[in-house]
Amino acid sequence: TVITGYSNGTPIYSEILHEWACHVGLDFSCKENDAVTAAANGIVTKITEDSVYGISVLVSHSDDFFTLYRGLGEVNVTLDELISQGQSIGTAAGSIPFEAHMPTHIHFELIKDGLSVDPLSFVK
Repeated sequence: TVITGYSNGTPIYSEILHEWACHVGLDFSCKENDAVTAAANGIVTKITEDSVYGISVLVSHSDDFFTLYRGLGEVNVTLDELISQGQSIGTAAGSIPFEAHMPTHIHFELIKDGLSVDPLSFVK
């Protein structure tokens, strides 16, 4: 279930953060420790951890597409690993640090030619 959609360049006001910002991905409702799987075949190009998004994994795909998974509790892949569609990337954390006021979710982005695009526009 999508709990926060892609805002398509239109800022959304956050009552908690008291600011306007574009939402450049989709937030999918889940439970802590749920498996997070790859949307498509690709190569793990970056694994990061910070105080804003928690643990994130960036995957490179063909045709200059990337997918970004934020809010992971643990990671089951390694840098430069070839992964397959449906393969476990990791598990969901209990919350994403700067969105701790929200229900448990995974933030998912689709990036094409360096720009975020609406992931739902690619759903068949």
